[in-house]
Amino acid sequence: MIKKSSWVLIALFVISMGLLYSVPQAMAETLNYKVFLHVTQSQMIQIGDAASHWVALIVREGAAALETGEMAWAKGVQTYDVIDGGGPYALYMTLTFQDGSTIITFSKGISEKHIASGHPAETKGTAEIIKGTGRFEGITGTSSASRKQIPPEKGELGPKVLIEGTLTYTLPKKAQAAKPGTLKTITLPNGEEVYDLNGEWDALVENYGPGARFGTYSNVFRITQTGSTFSAILLKDNPPPSEGRAGGPSLQGELEKNGFKQVELVYSTGSVSPSKGQISEDGNKIVVDNGIRLKVTLTRK
Repeated sequence: MIKKSSWVLIALFVISMGLLYSVPQAMAETLNYKVFLHVTQSQMIQIGDAASHWVALIVREGAAALETGEMAWAKGVQTYDVIDGGGPYALYMTLTFQDGSTIITFSKGISEKHIASGHPAETKGTAEIIKGTGRFEGITGTSSASRKQIPPEKGELGPKVLIEGTLTYTLPKKAQAAKPGTLKTITLPNGEEVYDLNGEWDALVENYGPGARFGTYSNVFRITQTGSTFSAILLKDNPPPSEGRAGGPSLQGELEKNGFKQVELVYSTGSVSPSKGQISEDGNKIVVDNGIRLKVTLTRK
């Protein structure tokens, strides 16, 4: 078993610094956030060449609250190599938003031996944004934050952490991502601009998990959009054993500035399944997945 003092060392590494880093950027946007994380996985291995030499893997997960009112799921994965209480570490942190978009950051550094003497009230650290998906595709930037540590309670794998910080980032403009004249949008009465999804779309339908018996097949969806709301129908019968028939509903939802506000897959029975969806920067590809049994990829014809 790992001694409690060892977990003190683990806790005091900059486990939660994956959201952190700060370098001024021209024309950059900022976003303040708070994250609360707890240890969900941990593994520590004694190397054997020295009594105090070990390597470890720690996974922390929790919730992130942004100043915009949006929530995200946070996950940090850290490895470190420690001799006598200090050594190098590397940390990847992922924020997953409700629409499936993600931001991934990376930090590395050296943990110092002197921190083994106790729990610091607050620490600061840095990290770099290395990847974005969905509405954060092409993101670049950095972040800065402070971290407060909460000692573990009985039965917990390690200390919890509370992070408060600011992301500083830039995103490519949609007009730059698309070829001139190809990005289709609709301007709403309130002045907000959303994607125009009207038209026919080639559909790749992938059934998995409990729906695997229905297989993978192609179809064509016709999307009709009024303002920010839309719905789609099948233009062909689905192959058996699926009961979907041409003219039947297949998709519905509502759009907002950066993509889907909500999206639902519609089964052949008429029941709806709340899903996560992403729209490509040029507006010509859509991926919708209910996370249970059905994924649909649409490509504009």
